[in-house]
Amino acid sequence: MFRSILLATVMLAGVTAGAQAQACDAEPQFAAHRTANGSVRAQYNALSRSDWREAIHFGNDLAESRGSPRHRGAALSNLCYAYAANGDLAEAAEACNAAVELAPDAWRAVNNRGAARWLAGDHAAASLDFTAAAALAGNEDEVRANLALGLMTQGPPPKLAAGYRRFRAQSYPQERALYQALSAGQKPHTLVIACSDSRVDPVHIFGAHPGDLFVVRNVANLVPQIDLDGGRHGVSAALEFAVGRLAVEHIVVMGHGQCGGIEACAIGLEKLESQFLGPWLEPLEPARAEVIAKVGDANLAMVCDHMELLAVEHSVRRLHQFPFVTEAIKNRGMQLHGARFSIASGILEWMSDDGVFLPVAP
Repeated sequence: MFRSILLATVMLAGVTAGAQAQACDAEPQFAAHRTANGSVRAQYNALSRSDWREAIHFGNDLAESRGSPRHRGAALSNLCYAYAANGDLAEAAEACNAAVELAPDAWRAVNNRGAARWLAGDHAAASLDFTAAAALAGNEDEVRANLALGLMTQGPPPKLAAGYRRFRAQSYPQERALYQALSAGQKPHTLVIACSDSRVDPVHIFGAHPGDLFVVRNVANLVPQIDLDGGRHGVSAALEFAVGRLAVEHIVVMGHGQCGGIEACAIGLEKLESQFLGPWLEPLEPARAEVIAKVGDANLAMVCDHMELLAVEHSVRRLHQFPFVTEAIKNRGMQLHGARFSIASGILEWMSDDGVFLPVAP
């Protein structure tokens, strides 16, 4: 073993609190590669002597040779190790990527790329490599140690952790009683079907408190056609729960300006290279056809603007396809609404009964 760390023999299932504390200061473990190739063996021996320059020299020669992919992959993996040990993390990353490309199933190459990424500060990508290496060779000491290192230092990304700490220090103390009351159950007054867009948060826009809104978010704030094929239908399931179990008083379909899903459909779904997004956006096609028939397709911004409104109207109409929705409207007066939020101006437009969107008074 080379460049061993404190956790080289730690079993993942038996990580102790003391080992976790040590892991904070530990470095990842690289794995040197030795093959039957004489130059690779010489490179391996240089690594064992911590002679990084010689190991780099052999590695570069082998990488540029016409040797077999196996030997070249081993040399590049060792080169990654040597560059990282020498402090050249950019070169290490390049060598590791080349090694994995040549030999994607070589656990040392995958492990070493993870170690180099870890040293470069990309712990999330490193942990993915450590997990992949464990799938290839989970019993190797280097892999087990690195996987333990990744697991013991996992936690929320810094921005999320900072946000949570603000919540605990500022918001939660002010609403502690509300959260304690909500632990007994929820009774939201409104279901909001909104877009997943990070710029459009219904809770923020409506100034809601915890427990006020039941929110479903998806690309382009779509209500799909009712489908009784027995598949997994997230929007339909949430709709049924909100209407049938929670007895919400209102359902709001809220679109927004500059919607990426609307734009993708306006440009043409046939041009969209995707496995899931294209089929999901297909319910927008009638709105696209109707808008283009009215205003043409020369002005993309105009097409998107009209589609954003019409897509909301169509989704509100599709809500009537669900029997439990129509029953709730008839039996207890539940109401359906459409809206669009302008990101640029902060103005909320509300859909009237005849489909006209008018600004809500501030």
